[in-house]
Amino acid sequence: MLETAVGKPVTMNYRGTYVDSPNWIICQIGARERYALARELHRRGRLAALCTDIWVTPESISGRLAHLAGRRGVSFRERYDPALKDACVLSDQPASVVLQRRRAYKRGGGTLWRPIMEADRWLGSRMATRLERSGVLQAGPAQEAPVVFAYSYAAREIFETARRFGCLTVLGQIDPGPVEDEIVAETARRHGFNIDGHERAPPEYWENWRRECALADVIIVNSKWSAKSLEKAGVDGGKIHIAPLAYEGLTSGNRQTVQRRYPASFSQERPLELLFLGQIGVRKGIFELLEAMDRLKGEPVKLTLVGPVQDRLRERFRTSSQVKWIGKVPYGEIDAYYRASDLFLLPTHSDGFALTQLEAQTWGLPIFVSRQCGEVVTDGANGRLIDPVTANSIEDLIRWALVNPEALQAMSKQAFLQAKRFTAARSVDALLEAIAGHQ
Repeated sequence: MLETAVGKPVTMNYRGTYVDSPNWIICQIGARERYALARELHRRGRLAALCTDIWVTPESISGRLAHLAGRRGVSFRERYDPALKDACVLSDQPASVVLQRRRAYKRGGGTLWRPIMEADRWLGSRMATRLERSGVLQAGPAQEAPVVFAYSYAAREIFETARRFGCLTVLGQIDPGPVEDEIVAETARRHGFNIDGHERAPPEYWENWRRECALADVIIVNSKWSAKSLEKAGVDGGKIHIAPLAYEGLTSGNRQTVQRRYPASFSQERPLELLFLGQIGVRKGIFELLEAMDRLKGEPVKLTLVGPVQDRLRERFRTSSQVKWIGKVPYGEIDAYYRASDLFLLPTHSDGFALTQLEAQTWGLPIFVSRQCGEVVTDGANGRLIDPVTANSIEDLIRWALVNPEALQAMSKQAFLQAKRFTAARSVDALLEAIAGHQ
């Protein structure tokens, strides 16, 4: 770490140049991105605080109870990172957060978005109050006020408080915003699966988001697709900067030693194993994917669907021995599905980035993905691009994979290499460069 003549800290980026780097406060609900940004900033000595909803240290009462709960306690045990054990972490009591969410959903009267909005507002307000009372928003001696980073849809109260202290505000935009909402609604209508007012975000949801965008000095998106979508929605393009997501899973489990072996040809005894993992819904191209599987009836190919799914969506598709519905599983159990697969499919109509791409790559899985998400796949190198997102396109690519197992073998090797590009260090470098012109 170096300092300027006035004592202002700076840090070196991956290009070998120095970037001004005041302390950062990261605000997030849940374990988004596995705390990658906070962890990397802390490693560099630049994290003033991590402010989150639930933080369960192993030695705490909540941590001990989560351990005793076994599988049911996994979601709480994941709300901690040992790399941040000596960092300043501001959080709420787990019981308070759980109780508030239950109250919000009860008051929601069966609606989808009202409880989400109420919970986000409550947590954002609690974080803002905690930040103010803790004193971390204050500028230190010979230093600027910290940069406050918060994710979209729960950032309004946090930014309003941060700006009173002269902090630079950075919005982490998690999705492509209202443009994506329209795309999903239109796609659903095209398939005769109407998304009504119960399932679409109400106008005040987007009004609150636009206020967040106005309060943000910098808006970070994770893909060119998101940047384009936000500008289309009227967001000031001068505020928008791209910082790809990071995923550092190469050092966990046995991923570095995985050696995928594809057969000379696929057969009913050794079928092509496809994996879809994520929210199983209209946005992710599930209609097109399952229609493509219907057309592949009798071919040596199987699809495993892992993730939460609406009952009425599942009811639209007949039972097929070639499609296996797993449902939602704890984060710690998804590795088994990556390990058992040959190919990862993501025919999404819109995603801010889709972290599952990076997870799949660390397991050496070729990826067949649309263009409407993060730029991870180079067509023909570590996967294939689904363009356009139609049943025809997906079917054609799966049939191509069935007769080109040697190409999948080569793509698997490239996937490992590509995965190493998406590090937390590069993500944080992008954040530092984004704020350089706004300080």
